[in-house]
Amino acid sequence: MGFFAHLFGLSPKSAEDYFNRGITYAKKGKYDQAILDFNEALRINPKDANAYCTRGYIRAERGEPDQAISDYTKAIEIDPERAMAYHVRASAYDAKGEYDLAISDLNKALEINPRLAEAYNNRAVVYCHKKENDKAREDIHKAQSLGHKVDPKLLRLLRQSVGRGG
Repeated sequence: MGFFAHLFGLSPKSAEDYFNRGITYAKKGKYDQAILDFNEALRINPKDANAYCTRGYIRAERGEPDQAISDYTKAIEIDPERAMAYHVRASAYDAKGEYDLAISDLNKALEINPRLAEAYNNRAVVYCHKKENDKAREDIHKAQSLGHKVDPKLLRLLRQSVGRGG
């Protein structure tokens, strides 16, 4: 039934059904309902790294970085080669001001996938928080070389740090 149960509002029967309905709720901003569906999907299939990552993302959006980190960590335990799990966990660490942990996770994400341009960008942001602007500039250049469009605010911040404009 899977996809059709999701489309027509039928009662979910599988982890995939709950996952898909949870995605729909999340897209509508109905995070509480989405979390309930991801919980049920994970009860049925506790080895679904994607469900942990998605639930973690919702928890991060709700301002619950500790719970998000817990979900991302579980996803990494299940699938340690999932670069995006390290990447999003780093964002949660950054939100908590745990910059060294964020950089460690971004380093791991880039070790797994050296072409993950957004990870270079986000590591640059963390380096800015740590006032390590030379490293931040290096990462911005790398992200740009991989086709990532860097936020102009970040570029202004880096230029101001060396007195080259505002």
